[in-house]
Amino acid sequence: MSGEKVLKTFLFDVTEEPKSIYPFSPVYKVEQGDKSYIVKNTRAPIEKAMRIASFVERLRKLGVPIVTPVPIGVDNPQQIDEIVWVVYPFIKGKSYTGKDEEIYEAGMLLGHIHSLSSTNNEEGLRTYNEFDLEEQEIMEDLEKIKGYAEKRGLSLDEGHLRRQMLRIIEKQDTLKALDLPSVATPYDYKADNLIYNDSVKPYLIDPDNAVFLPRIYDLALTLLLFHNVLDTAPGRVFDIKQWFLFKKGYFQFVKITDIERKHWQDVVKHVFLDEVIWLMADFEEGWDDQRQVGLFNSLLSLVNDMKFYDLK
Repeated sequence: MSGEKVLKTFLFDVTEEPKSIYPFSPVYKVEQGDKSYIVKNTRAPIEKAMRIASFVERLRKLGVPIVTPVPIGVDNPQQIDEIVWVVYPFIKGKSYTGKDEEIYEAGMLLGHIHSLSSTNNEEGLRTYNEFDLEEQEIMEDLEKIKGYAEKRGLSLDEGHLRRQMLRIIEKQDTLKALDLPSVATPYDYKADNLIYNDSVKPYLIDPDNAVFLPRIYDLALTLLLFHNVLDTAPGRVFDIKQWFLFKKGYFQFVKITDIERKHWQDVVKHVFLDEVIWLMADFEEGWDDQRQVGLFNSLLSLVNDMKFYDLK
C-alpha cells in the first residue's frame, strides 16, 4: 500500500512517497508544523485496534507514560483497505544503553502497568492462547537454526536443544491449565520500545501487541528478548545483576505468587519455544550480525541453565 495514501488519509500534507524508519514494517515519521508524529500499523480488524486505543488511554490517565492515538480531525486508528493504521506522537528522548538505572526504571514501568490491570480482561484485549505448538514445525525451525550456525562455523548443541524443546511441547496442556494471575499488557516490552528522558524515566512507544495473558509470560518474554534488535543494547540477555535490578524495579508494584515461582522455568522455555525459535529460524540475516549472534548464544545458554534467573 502507498505510504503517501495512508498519510493523506490522516490529513498530513505530503507530496511524495515516505520512507519507513523501521526495516521490518512500515513506520513513518511525519513532521507537521512544529510537531512530529509516528504513523504505523496496529492490530486488525478495527475493533481490536479500538480496544488497544482504549487500553492505552486508560493507562495514560492513570499516570503511565505511554503513547496514545492523537486527535487529528479524522478517525484514529483507521482501517485503510485491509490494514489498520494509527497515529501516535513522536516521543523525543534517548535510546536504552544498558545502564543500571535504565534497567531498574524499565522494571518499575512494567510492574506499574501490570498493577493497574483488571483481573478479568475488562480491557477486552485478545487472549494469549499459544498452546498448540506443533512438533514438526519446531523441528523444522531447529534444522534451519542448525544450518545457519554450521554455515557460519558456529557450534550448536542441536541435540540437547531438541530434547529440551520436545519436553516443553509435552507440557503445553499442563501450562495452559494453570490458574496464573493474568494482566493486560503491551506484550512486546523490549528496549527498542522504550524512550528515556533526561531523568532516566522510560516512555513506552509501541503498545500495539497488547494482550491479556498470565503476567509471568510477559516477564518471560522480557527476560528473553529485552535486548533484541536495538544496536545500543548489550548483545546478550540480561546478566544476573541486570535481571536482579529489573526484578527489583518490577517488585515495587507486583508481588509474585508461589504458583508463578513454581512454574517460572517452564513458562520461560515455553515462551522461548513460541517467540524465540521462530525468530532465530526466520531472521537469517541476524546470524550475520555479531551483536545478534551474541544474543542468540546467550539465549541458548539461558534456557540450558536458569539457576540464577528466578523470581525471588
